Amino acid sequence: METLLWLYIYFVIFVVGLCVGSFMNVQIYRLPRGIGTVKGRSFCPDCGHTLHARDLVPLFSYIFLGGRCRYCRAPISPRYAAVELLNALLWVAYAYKFMLHPLTMVAHFVFGSSLLCIIFIDAAHMLIFDRFNVAIALSGVMIAVDKFLCGNAGHHHHHHHLFPQDVTIVDRLIGALCVSGLFLLIAIVSRGKWMGGGDIKLTAAAGLVLGWKNMLGVLFIASVAGTIGSLIIMGAQNARAARSPVSQSSAETAAGHPPGDKLDQAAANNPGHDAAADTGGEDGEPAGHVVPFGPYLAGAMILMSFFGTEIIDFYLKLCGF
Repeated sequence: METLLWLYIYFVIFVVGLCVGSFMNVQIYRLPRGIGTVKGRSFCPDCGHTLHARDLVPLFSYIFLGGRCRYCRAPISPRYAAVELLNALLWVAYAYKFMLHPLTMVAHFVFGSSLLCIIFIDAAHMLIFDRFNVAIALSGVMIAVDKFLCGNAGHHHHHHHLFPQDVTIVDRLIGALCVSGLFLLIAIVSRGKWMGGGDIKLTAAAGLVLGWKNMLGVLFIASVAGTIGSLIIMGAQNARAARSPVSQSSAETAAGHPPGDKLDQAAANNPGHDAAADTGGEDGEPAGHVVPFGPYLAGAMILMSFFGTEIIDFYLKLCGF
C-alpha cells in the first residue's frame, strides 16, 4: 500500500512537471522574440492558427498528432516534447532525492527548470535572461532557509537527504563569487569578446545553490564538455561550408539577423542578455565559430546537483587525498 502511495506521488509530480514543461516551451519560444509570455493564446509558428486545449496536452498532443500541426500539417519541432519530458523526469529525480524536505525539493524544481530553459534558449539564440538567474538565486536562498529550519543537519535523522549537506552559507557566498569572478575578469580583459554577461550572472546565481566546491566541478566539467562540443560543432560547420561554398556576403546575410528581426529588439531591450547574443542567427545557429557556453554550464550544474559529492570524492581519491 505504501509503495502504491509513493508511485502515485511520483506520477503526480511527473504530470505537473509535464505541464510546467509546456509553459517552459512558451518561455523558450517567446522570450528571445520579444513576445509576452503571460498574455496571448498559443499559436502555430507556421500558420499562426490559435491552438486549443486539445492541441496543448503536454507530450501527448505531440505524439497523437504525429509531430505535426493539426491545421497546416507543418512539422512541430521535437524540442517541445523533449523539454516537457526532460522537465518531468528531472522533477521526479529531484523528488526522489529530496522528498523528505519539501522546500529543498521545490527549490530544486525551480533550479532545474530554469537551467533547462537556459540550455535551450542559449543554445539557439545565445541569450541568457535575468529572470532565470533570479529564479536560480532564489532557489539557493530557499535551500539555505530549509537547512536552517532543520537545525543542525549533522544531527537531523533525515540529514542524508539534504543537498548539498555540507554547504554552509559561507560556502554558498564563496560559490557565488569564485567562478563568476573569474568570468568577470575574462570579460574585462577581452572587453566582452570571450565571455558574456549572462554566463557571469548564471554562475553567480548557481553558486548560491551549489557552493564553491561544486562550482569548481561545474567549471571543470563545462570546460571539458564545451571544448569537445566546440570542436564537433566547428568540424560540422567546416564540413558543411566545404560542401556548399557561398560568397562571404551571402554567408554574412545568412548568419545575421534580417532588418527589424525581433531577436535584435529583444536583445537590445534586455540588459541581462548574454553579451555574445548579437552573434546568433535567426534560426538559432551562432555565426562563425562562436559557441555558447551557457548550455554546458547549465548541464554541468544539473549533474553536480545530483552527484556533486560523489564526483568530488572520486576526484580527491584519484589525486590521492
